[in-house]
Amino acid sequence: MSLLARFRKTASQANTPSPYEHDHVYPVHVLDDTPTMRGILLTWTLCFNDVLDADKLQSSLARLVEIGDWRKLGGRVRLNENKKLEIHVPPKFTAERPAFSYSHVVIDSAIADHAVAQKLPKPNGNVSTGLGPDHFSDLAVRPDAPKTMEDLLAGDTPQMSVHITSFTNATLVGLSWPHTLMDVMGQQAFIQAWSLVLAGRESEGAACAWCARGRIVRNRRCTC
Repeated sequence: MSLLARFRKTASQANTPSPYEHDHVYPVHVLDDTPTMRGILLTWTLCFNDVLDADKLQSSLARLVEIGDWRKLGGRVRLNENKKLEIHVPPKFTAERPAFSYSHVVIDSAIADHAVAQKLPKPNGNVSTGLGPDHFSDLAVRPDAPKTMEDLLAGDTPQMSVHITSFTNATLVGLSWPHTLMDVMGQQAFIQAWSLVLAGRESEGAACAWCARGRIVRNRRCTC
C-alpha cells in the first residue's frame, strides 16, 4: 500500500463521526470512582407473592428513565482520557441502545415447586441462616449479564440489568447495577420513583435524585 493510500485511510477513519458523540455525559463523583466502588456490582432480587405484569414493569421503568436526570440510570460507563469514570447517556433510547438490559423467564410452576426458588429466605420471626446469594444468581440475572466493571466498559453495555422470573403464583424481579451508579439511598429513591410511575403517579416520581452531585458536564445541564 502506498504512503498516500495509507494517509487517505487514516484521514478517513479520523473523520468518521463516533456513533456516541452526542451522548449526554455525567461525571462520576470522586467518592464513587474508587477501586473499591469500581469492584462492586450489586444484585438485588425482590420476591412478590403474586403474579405481576412483566410488560408493565418494563414499560414503567422505561418511562422513568426518560424523565429528567433519571436518564442517568440508562447510561453506559466509560473511561475518559484521564482514566476517570463517566456515565454516557444516549440522547434517545432505542432498541439498538436501550436504557437497560431486560430479560423475562416464564416458569409454569409454583415457586415452591422450583428447585432453587423454593430455598429463597423467608421471614419467620426468628433469627435464621440461609444460603448465600450466589446460590440464587440464576434467578437474579440472565446468564450473560455483566459481572465486573470490565464487562460494563466493554462495548455499549447498559449499566442496569432487569431480569424477571414469573411463576404461577409469584414473581421475582432481579436488578443489577454498579455501585458507582447508586448506593442504598439511591436504590431507595429509585424503587420509590419506579413504583410511583407504575402506579400512574408520574409527576411524583419525576423528582431529580441527583441534583446535588449529578450535573451533566457536556451537552446539557440539570436544571431542576
